[in-house]
Amino acid sequence: MVETKKILIQGKNIEETFSNCGKALFKEITDIEKIDPKKSAKLRVSGKTYDELLVNYLNELLLLRENKKMIYSQFRVKIIEKISENGENSLELDGVVFGEKPKNKGLIKKEIKRITNASVDKEKKTAFFL
Repeated sequence: MVETKKILIQGKNIEETFSNCGKALFKEITDIEKIDPKKSAKLRVSGKTYDELLVNYLNELLLLRENKKMIYSQFRVKIIEKISENGENSLELDGVVFGEKPKNKGLIKKEIKRITNASVDKEKKTAFFL
């Protein structure tokens, strides 16, 4: 059975909200207070809407975790709104995450394979994801 949990996140601005979403995701996986942010990784994702951008960002974090065998505890993002030559809006997120390889497998509370749904309210600076 697949567990679904709705997590509501807030921030002072939309970028802090996205950073806090990354933190909340990894808090579901482990106790990030025990993770030393000594190594960094960069990421870049895009989306047509903030909802799509958040899903892509969180899934990219899960992919980084899987590929680099790292747990992240600090998250920094910069979101850029772009308009293409044909007038279509798009969003790009550049991020840096900080963490370390877990010292023992007992630190992992839960495995999360992917994020399927998210909703962002840019005006209220809130987001939720499943």
